[in-house]
Amino acid sequence: MGGGGINNTSNAVITVTDSIISNNGIAVDVAAGMMNFGVTRLERVLFAGNKASSYGGGLHNQGTLWLENVTFRGIGSKRTKTYAKVGVKSQYTGYG
Repeated sequence: MGGGGINNTSNAVITVTDSIISNNGIAVDVAAGMMNFGVTRLERVLFAGNKASSYGGGLHNQGTLWLENVTFRGIGSKRTKTYAKVGVKSQYTGYG
């Protein structure tokens, strides 16, 4: 189970701007902050305090993902200590 804050399915297209995705992770195995299988654009987003029990505490991506001025802070996973698990279709701009 994943996507404690946002779970974007494979047929969805979303844009998240000027937002904070925080403090998700109770009983979440992967992607406490966000799980993406669709198309997502994140602009000026802070991921903070998201913790998963396996991996991708902040973000897990298997879709198409654009990041612009996105910050990961105080997040992780117990097993692998990763902030984000991101697939090959990702594009980073202004990653911070």
